[in-house]
Amino acid sequence: MPSNFRILFVFWMMLWQLPAFAVNVPASNIHVTAKTCRSLDIKWSRGDGQLCMVTCRRASSEIAFPNDGWQYFPDFRFGFGSDLGNENFCIFTGLDSAISIRNLEENTKYVIEIFEFDYNPFVYLWSKAPSLTDSTHWFKSTVNVLVLDSCKKRNQVYFKASATASFNLSGTEWQFPWKSYSGNGITTRMEYSGENSFSYHSLPNLGCSAQIQRDTVYIIPGADSARIITDNAICTGEPEEIHGEIFFGIVPKTAFTRTWIYEDGTQSNILKLYRYHTNPGKYGISLIIRSLLDDKFTGCRDTFYREYTVLKATPLDLGPDTCVSRGGYLKLNSPVAADKYLWDYQGISNKYYVTDTGYHYLTITDNQGCHSTDSIHVDYCAPVSNSTNFLNKEQSYYYTTDGMLHWQNNKESRSEIYIYLTDGRLLQNLSCEAKYNISVSLNQGVYVIRQPGFANQKIIIP
Repeated sequence: MPSNFRILFVFWMMLWQLPAFAVNVPASNIHVTAKTCRSLDIKWSRGDGQLCMVTCRRASSEIAFPNDGWQYFPDFRFGFGSDLGNENFCIFTGLDSAISIRNLEENTKYVIEIFEFDYNPFVYLWSKAPSLTDSTHWFKSTVNVLVLDSCKKRNQVYFKASATASFNLSGTEWQFPWKSYSGNGITTRMEYSGENSFSYHSLPNLGCSAQIQRDTVYIIPGADSARIITDNAICTGEPEEIHGEIFFGIVPKTAFTRTWIYEDGTQSNILKLYRYHTNPGKYGISLIIRSLLDDKFTGCRDTFYREYTVLKATPLDLGPDTCVSRGGYLKLNSPVAADKYLWDYQGISNKYYVTDTGYHYLTITDNQGCHSTDSIHVDYCAPVSNSTNFLNKEQSYYYTTDGMLHWQNNKESRSEIYIYLTDGRLLQNLSCEAKYNISVSLNQGVYVIRQPGFANQKIIIP
């Protein structure tokens, strides 16, 4: 059995053994010893009952009397004990003569009655029960806030309060996340842009809901909380990202406009600025930031300037496209020395071996931290023909004119030919229907024509 129930059980068993006699003398001298906005402390003199019961009701409620033979269950919290009727709540039953009634409403009048009674059986003396009427405390206040400077990140703000109460106020206190102040009127600087919380307290603290006022004051973010950010190394040949950052971040209800101004006076309003420098040297960029509160300009504006140096990146040229033999490999070399090499996002030395066709990329990092990138295309080299058959003009006939190759397919079926450069790279693949001819434009030079089943043939385009 829980300890509280064990004590209550023993208590009632002791009462059961008390001799029964008629209760005649009521309680007296009931008075309030202390009160707050949510409680009343009372004290009284006992009558001749074995026990006494304290009830409490709002002054607007009619009195209700206890019924003989009934047992009522108490609770010091108003509204939680037994209801005798009309919201007359049982607050206390026992031998004591002083209690605290809690969970009351502020600035409300209550009536308290005390009934002496005998136990076993329950007989209540209610015809002479004393009563007491009293009210809980109340507190009222108003708070005014004036922002003296709305365009700085540490704004000077003036706070003033007026307060009245049903009790004597000994002082007031302002509380902020970073400091507390005393007095009805104070001036302080807010630490952050955006919404800053504060609370106003009256002293003493007697539990009134209006006694602690919590609110926020809105500080418009100033432009002096921004900065221009660039990469560590700015080099020629690379797109450079430059952006302006609001140091304290975007705060509620506020947005910002950014205006970039180039050296030549042109402007841009994008969030991030990408610049491409072809020449090394010193450059400058200006950023104008204006803050908007609820979609309206606040007038908060500032201009920032950043000067930076553009370094000359090491030029990189992998040369003309090339080819690799089927089943073989090709060694690619970096034409320049660098601190770091990166081939196809995996090779990390100045040499790289490839076996497949397509584009291959090299990115180098020089001793300044600048990056340069180039690519080279690798194709399969022209296969070596093992055929001793030469092209039969009766089946396929080629001739050239200025900048043109003409092919006449005399076969009874569709045919294909492959045109290679002399270094083995495939240039074009042509397909011609039976008994048909086509023409293709080629640059002046020497080419190799391969037709399956026949030896390779060189042609010259004049």
